[in-house]
Parts: sequence; C-alpha cells; structure tokens
Amino acid sequence: MLEVRQKNDGMLHTLIINGHADHEVKGKDIVCAGVSALAMSLRNAMEYAEKEDMLDIYHAYGRDGYCEIKAKAKDEYKDMAVSLAFYQTGNTIKALSEEYPENISYEFLK
Repeated sequence: MLEVRQKNDGMLHTLIINGHADHEVKGKDIVCAGVSALAMSLRNAMEYAEKEDMLDIYHAYGRDGYCEIKAKAKDEYKDMAVSLAFYQTGNTIKALSEEYPENISYEFLK
C-alpha cells in the first residue's frame, strides 16, 4: 500500500510517499503511475520555484518506494504559489485514495 502523508507547518510544506500501490505488477500499476506523476509534477514545480528564487528551503529525495518533497517559500506572497501546488497535489492524491482505498492511504498531518 502507498502511504501518503502531507503536512504544512506555517510556510514549510512536506509531502511523503512511502510504499507500493500493489494494484498491478510493476510497470503496469496505474495507481502507482498516477501518484508518481503527481509527485513528479510537484517536484518540477518546486524546482522551477527554486530557480525563480522563491524558496528558502527546497528538498526532494526519491528512491524505489519512497519520495519526500519539502519546500518553504521566502515570503507569504510566494507561499501562495507553493501552497497551491502542494494543495493540488495532496487533494488529487486524496481523491485517488478514495477511489483506490486498498492501494493508497492519505493523511494530512496537523
């Protein structure tokens, strides 16, 4: 099962994805592919934000079965874009977890 945890601590946003969806065999797992595409999109957006000097903190790490993305905007104005990107990613993964509850668990941590 994919375990997805998201947390916003002020302007520090974190998304952690751990595990495998096990919906289908590796290479044919549409659930895993969907979540992976969302994570890659968020990473690409944060890499762009970093190049545009919008972030104080940017960290992205991934290996087989694990992905962690963290970002903190330099100010509240820039945080609107960062926050929206994390919100959209998390909200879409949450919708997938409702569609595939045997394969994805999503939790927003406070």
